Amino acid sequence: MDYLKILKRSANYVWKFKFLWLLGILTASGSFFGGGSNYSYAPDSLPKELEELNILGDETARNIFNIAEAEVSSVGKVIGDSIGPSMVSSIWLWLILVFLVLVFIVIGIYLNVAAKSAIVFAIDSIDQDKKTTLKSSWKLGHKYFWRRLSLDIIYALLILLPLMVLSIPVVVMVIFNLTTLAIIFGILFGIIFAVYAVYLAILLPYSERYLVLKNHRALVSIKEAKGLFTKNWGEILIMYAIVYVANMLLMLAFVFALIIVAVPLFLIGLGLWYIHPVVMTIYAIMIVFILFIIFVVVGGMINAFYSSTITLTYRELVKR
Repeated sequence: MDYLKILKRSANYVWKFKFLWLLGILTASGSFFGGGSNYSYAPDSLPKELEELNILGDETARNIFNIAEAEVSSVGKVIGDSIGPSMVSSIWLWLILVFLVLVFIVIGIYLNVAAKSAIVFAIDSIDQDKKTTLKSSWKLGHKYFWRRLSLDIIYALLILLPLMVLSIPVVVMVIFNLTTLAIIFGILFGIIFAVYAVYLAILLPYSERYLVLKNHRALVSIKEAKGLFTKNWGEILIMYAIVYVANMLLMLAFVFALIIVAVPLFLIGLGLWYIHPVVMTIYAIMIVFILFIIFVVVGGMINAFYSSTITLTYRELVKR
C-alpha cells in the first residue's frame, strides 16, 4: 500500500472540498477545550502576578477591580431579581427546559450519525470523480441514519457488557477483603479490556464503510470488517499509526501558532485595560469566541482528513 499517496489524496480532497469540514465538525464526538480561572478579584486582594509586576500601580489597579466588582454585582442582582422565586418554582418552566434539552440532544444525535455516513459517501464519490455536493451526500447520510445508529448501539453493547462481566470478579474479591488479589486481577482485566477496546475502535470505521458503501446490515458489516482486519491487520495498524502521528503534528503546529499570536493579543488587551475594563472585557469575549470558531473549524478539518484516509484505505484493501 502506498501510504504517502493516500495521505496526499486525503489532504487534497479535504482542502478542495470545503463542505467536508462541516461534515467533520458534525462527526466530532467530544468537546475541543475547557478551562477556567482560579483568581479571586477581591478589592483588597490583587492577583499576585500583578502585584509583582506593578504595571498599573496599586491605586489604579484597585480602582479598576472595584469598578469590575461593582459591575458584576449589579448584573448579578438584576439577573437574580428577574428570575425570582416564582420562576424557580414553576414546574412548567422546568418541563419546557427539559423538553428543549431533549430536542437539542436528539437533533445533535441525528446530525452526528447522519454526518458519519454522509462523509463516507462524499469521500468515496470524490475518489471516483463523481459530482459530489453537501446536499447529495447528506441525502445518502440521512438514508442510512437508523442502520448507522444501530451499529453504534451494537458497538456500545460490545464495550459495556464485557466491562461488566470483567468487573464482577474484582468486586467480589473486594467484598471478601481480598484486596491484593483484587488489584492483581483488576490490572490484568484492565489490560485485556484496553486491548479489546482498541480492537473494536479499529473495526468500527471499517464496519461503517461496509454498512454504507456495501449496503450491509450492522452485524454483517462487523463480520466483514473483522475479516478485512484479519487479512490486512499489518497495513491497517500502520495506517492508523501514520494518521495518529499526522494528526498530532497538525495539532502541535496549531497550538504553536496560537502561542505566537497570543503575545500581541495579550498586549492589545493590556492596552484596552488601561482605557476601560469594560472595553477589555468585550475584547476578551470576542477573542474567546473567535478562538472557539477556529478550534471548531480545525477540529472539523482533522476529522475530515481522518475519515478520508480511512475511506481511501478501505477502498484500496477491498480491491484485492
